[in-house]
Amino acid sequence: MNRRLTLALTLFGLLLWNGAPVWSEEPAMVYVYKAVKDYGRQADLKKTLGSGDAIEEAEDGRNGYVIRRVEIRSEGHLLSLMGVGSEAELSDTQKGLLEVYRMGTSGTLADLNRFGPSNGRSITVNLVDVTGCDDRQKFPAVREDYWPKASKSTTTKGNKTTTAIDITISGVDSQGYGARTAREMKATFAHEFGHTLDQAQMEWGAYGPDGHHWQNEVIGERAAFKEGFANFVQLLAFPERARDYRASLFHVQYETASRTYNRFPPDDAQVKPTDLLRVEAVTTLLLWRFAQELGDGREKVMRAFQESNSYNNSLGRFLQTLVRQNPGDAAAIAKILDEETRKRMSNEEIRTLFGNDPGIESFLSGRTDPGARRVVSPPPADPAAVIRADQPPVSQPPPTAKVRIYKWKDKDGRLHFTDVPPPPDVPYTMMAPQPVPTVRSSGDNPFADE
Repeated sequence: MNRRLTLALTLFGLLLWNGAPVWSEEPAMVYVYKAVKDYGRQADLKKTLGSGDAIEEAEDGRNGYVIRRVEIRSEGHLLSLMGVGSEAELSDTQKGLLEVYRMGTSGTLADLNRFGPSNGRSITVNLVDVTGCDDRQKFPAVREDYWPKASKSTTTKGNKTTTAIDITISGVDSQGYGARTAREMKATFAHEFGHTLDQAQMEWGAYGPDGHHWQNEVIGERAAFKEGFANFVQLLAFPERARDYRASLFHVQYETASRTYNRFPPDDAQVKPTDLLRVEAVTTLLLWRFAQELGDGREKVMRAFQESNSYNNSLGRFLQTLVRQNPGDAAAIAKILDEETRKRMSNEEIRTLFGNDPGIESFLSGRTDPGARRVVSPPPADPAAVIRADQPPVSQPPPTAKVRIYKWKDKDGRLHFTDVPPPPDVPYTMMAPQPVPTVRSSGDNPFADE
């Protein structure tokens, strides 16, 4: 064997060993059924542990669960593990577990694996059956301990790194949904699968004092992008959910040190324009609109994510990659970002986000810069006519007193009549007082199904 051939084979072997994207294989996905049978102090559970059972530690470190863990071989095998002969006998969450298994083994999400990192990923999907765990006295923490999640552990041996990923799906987040339970669980699975493609590390304390995150909450910038990308993967399988993310943005919320929330309309001056990029619903809709409105957008989003994907990935890093890979789309990309941040970001803030790019500069040259204008706050309104931040957005009927009336539409096309000017940059018409019916005053839940 000549030296050149030996060198080529050696390089080929090293690339395979380290996981090169060119020759990467889809990660192995194993599905495991876990039946939760009992809960208590681990020391007590060990005394009564049955054959084939195991103890799984609870989050508090003291207590644990008696579980039966079996690797699933087929759909029929899963049905038998759940103790039924037909689907009609399944509980709502058990139907969800079955549908998640079908979704995962049908290839619905498999195509996205080619965009994942080549880091020796192995994925275990834990389908946790909590049927019979409804007694909160007997199972006080089952909701917290088996909340859906994707967790990772990385092992390095020599020059080879492997990443073991565990996805937990239980349905505890979907209990009470009735016939919709299975679909909710599948959507959750798609979100958690999205996390398996992502290598970024979020900021410490990114979710605030309570450790939770909401679609419309201002959280860590990297955390918002991570959650937004996982939501985007969910939308690829369930596109109708885009309206839920849109509806959630009727206000933006900030968590306080006391774990309460202050809520403001996204156009409110108390919401920094750049804070909108720390809201996962905003990053979700950015990615979704890129995929929908750019030519071959889905592929472009995933290719840019694949290249920018790293431990310190961020929205800015992704956007710069997306523009560099698709220079002809720069203006369209910037326009979408401008619209999703309510046209409130300054040119300099947009420039900082994208970096120096001719296409972005071309877009900015034709844009009115909000940062260059002096904003004059409107005079205080009558407190009785002000909508509090913790209430749904309800348009008020026009005042009957002889005052100036401002007629304007919000971003959703709802008509408002107010005695104070609308938010900055919103067109309005001044008119004399006249009886006009309220456009929307019920305060209905915008998340409710139609």
